[in-house]
Amino acid sequence: MSVRAVHCAEHALESVRLIGEGAEATVRLDESRGVVTKIYRPHDGDERPRDAALREYRILSRFERALRVVPGVTCPAPLALDEDLPGVSMRYIEGVGLHDYIARTRLTSIWSPRIRPRISGARGMPNLTSA
Repeated sequence: MSVRAVHCAEHALESVRLIGEGAEATVRLDESRGVVTKIYRPHDGDERPRDAALREYRILSRFERALRVVPGVTCPAPLALDEDLPGVSMRYIEGVGLHDYIARTRLTSIWSPRIRPRISGARGMPNLTSA
């Protein structure tokens, strides 16, 4: 391996930092690429890590598409599903996490009837149709 390749590899590792860790996953940010990777692991819940990663990818895809038309609200675009890790990579965006935002915001003032049904019912998310 060349000196340049070693330097590039070391720089890549330096730009990755832990930004979250919970019972089911570890979340790392690669600052040089602007990419967040959420890696799932076995935990006490019912869901297998691979299934959790697939669910996360599907939810992110659904939310990102639905929220494109909602001014002032964004959701990270999913970039890749890695079933071997298992994990999900997504674009890093600044701001409050969507789950936290939904949990503390009166949704009736910001969600149109067309948007709510598109993202409601996702496992682990509040039912937005009754907001």
